[in-house]
Amino acid sequence: MGRYIDWSHVTARYTDFAKGPDATRANAAFIPQAEAEVDGRLAVRYTVPFSPAPYLVQDLCIDLAYYKATIRQEDSKIIGESLEARFKAIIDGTLLLTNSGGTLVQESGGAAWCSNSYHSSFGPDSEVNWGVDSNWINDAMSDRGQL
Repeated sequence: MGRYIDWSHVTARYTDFAKGPDATRANAAFIPQAEAEVDGRLAVRYTVPFSPAPYLVQDLCIDLAYYKATIRQEDSKIIGESLEARFKAIIDGTLLLTNSGGTLVQESGGAAWCSNSYHSSFGPDSEVNWGVDSNWINDAMSDRGQL
């Protein structure tokens, strides 16, 4: 079972998919890759992974999993073109993601997202600390037994 879809979602839309890979193979070979690609393409605009997944994200995953499974077939070219057009529309902002209640999914602002906020604990030291006092050197050498 994937994050957004599973084998039954794809076979419900594309009945011929059920004649191809079995559920185990589809869940291992096509569905995770489709979900990862959808996340990767939409991460430039949205925080991924989606939870819960908007219907449009599920729709893209279903079509992409089927497309990946049937890429050598002539008819799959139409699905590939449709996918490209929908991804472009989402990235361009002419097609918006909504949740099941019709509320817009919040955009991430076009930047990579991370749940942690790390700040460097290192920085430039004051120039005052760059020099070494001769008394400090003598103390250090004395502590080591070198004087």
